[in-house]
Amino acid sequence: MKKILVIIMIMVLSLFAVACGGGNEPVTTPDGPTDGPIDGPNGAPQLTYSKWQMDDDSMLPEYLPTVEFDTAGHFTFTENVYEGMKTLEGGWSSDEKGFYCTVDINDLQGFLGQDVKEITFLYDGDMLVIKTDICMTRVDTKFKKIG
Repeated sequence: MKKILVIIMIMVLSLFAVACGGGNEPVTTPDGPTDGPIDGPNGAPQLTYSKWQMDDDSMLPEYLPTVEFDTAGHFTFTENVYEGMKTLEGGWSSDEKGFYCTVDINDLQGFLGQDVKEITFLYDGDMLVIKTDICMTRVDTKFKKIG
């Protein structure tokens, strides 16, 4: 009985590894993003710092993917993988369409997203929509502002 349980557990963990392992498609960003303060749609000023979280009420907030943009031009994207929370970090720029992130530090080794160099978030009303696959966060996932 124990051997059967071990085999089932190995199969389940293998499934998670296969789901998150793999490449990603390159992301193109619109021409002309500008560096500077965080601007909202149509150039309207926002907070000097903003934090966005995946819009999903089925999970506890501490396990949801989150992205933070600071005024120094640094972003941190936190992703939940089966072995814990992982991060991507780097610089960002913005325009009236959204945020464009250049990844300098990528903690997703062995997972889908390990080769990500750019992340794009576009505005959709009061939400951001990611245009890059990163492990369990898929293209067109919406993020709501939480700070």
